[in-house]
Amino acid sequence: MPAQRKTSEDFDPLAHAEAMRRAVDAVLMAALASCVVGNIEEIVRKWLAHARIGATDSSALELAAEASILANEIAVYTPSMSGTRPIDRLARSIAI
Repeated sequence: MPAQRKTSEDFDPLAHAEAMRRAVDAVLMAALASCVVGNIEEIVRKWLAHARIGATDSSALELAAEASILANEIAVYTPSMSGTRPIDRLARSIAI
């Protein structure tokens, strides 16, 4: 007996969401490895300096974490002096 084809009603878009999230995380972490840490730290320092938060501010830790995450994202997608983004370098290195 032949297998039935799945219809659009049978398709669950969330069925592979966790695996997809892990794959995207792995790719971003690999691209991040080729970023200059000093540049990321400089971005975070600038953002936090402009935030004007006190050491006792309850949201200081959350703001520092968010600044770090956003700085990492910028570093992965910003071209270097040669014009190539870290994510592009990674894609070329694993291209089939």
